[in-house]
Order: sequence, then C-alpha cells, then structure tokens
Amino acid sequence: MSLQPSEFVKACTALAVAKLLSDRQYNFKLVKNQIKAFIIVFFPALLITLQPDAGSALIYLSFFFVLNREGLTLNYILLGAAVIALFVLTIFFGANTMFISLFIIISIVTAYIIYRGGKRFFRFNWYKILGFYALVALFIFGTEFTYNNIFKQHHRDRFEVLLGMKVDNVNIGY
Repeated sequence: MSLQPSEFVKACTALAVAKLLSDRQYNFKLVKNQIKAFIIVFFPALLITLQPDAGSALIYLSFFFVLNREGLTLNYILLGAAVIALFVLTIFFGANTMFISLFIIISIVTAYIIYRGGKRFFRFNWYKILGFYALVALFIFGTEFTYNNIFKQHHRDRFEVLLGMKVDNVNIGY
C-alpha cells in the first residue's frame, strides 16, 4: 500500500482557499488579495510538479474556476487558455513557423489599427506592443526548448500521439 501526499494536499488547498474566501472583508478586485489566492493554489502545485507528478499538479488549475465564481476576472482563464493553445500549436507546427505566423498576424493587426486611425495609440504604447511580442517570442522558443530538452521521450510521445503526429501502435498514449 502506498501513500500519495498530493491527495491530502488537494483537500487542504481547497480548505485554505475556502477559508480565504470566507472572510467578510475579502475583496477579489484588489491585486494583493488575488496574489494571496494564487500563492495558496500555486505553491502546492509547484511542490507537486517537482516530485515530478505533473498530472496531479494539473488538477490545481481547476481552482481558477472556483476563484472565477467568487469574483476573479475571466481574463485569467482566457489568458491560460491562450497560453495552452500557443504551447500546443508550437509543438505541432514548430517554433520557427509559429514565430513567423505570429509576426505576420501582429503586423497585420498593427497595420489595420494604424489605418483605422490609431496612430495616437501607437505613439504612446509602442513599447508595450514590442514587449508583448518579445514575451510571446520568448514563450514560443522556450516551449520548443522545453519540449526537446526537458521533456522525457514518453512525454513527447504522448503529445505526438495526442496531436496526431505519430501513430500509437504500442499504446503509449493510453
């Protein structure tokens, strides 16, 4: 018989989040309160990921639905979905293809906004746009590096079977 501490930690995390949210003066609109909730959720998830048990750590993402129900903005869930989509697309198409595609898309959107009269917007926010593009490019190439150098072969095999890049003859994707 084995004991998996991550199962107990899931229940304790749920109780800690419930205790935090039950405070009458707790306002989720304040960034400091959001950070408190994120620490309660991400700290055990990080420790479980270091075991390594990424499957159990993924369960902690479901806390975002609870936090959303209690007043956390939907932008966090949408951002997470966009990051997951970018991760999967980078694995499927490769980093170079994704980088070029995003550069073209961002260029088209930028040209459209300038054409529609957004010159003043870009005069004051060009550094934010460049920073966003640099962050996305760093994420794309970081995903490529992580996929090829950090993931073990059985992890890569599961992604490739899931994405249809490889045929599962030996039941590696189960």
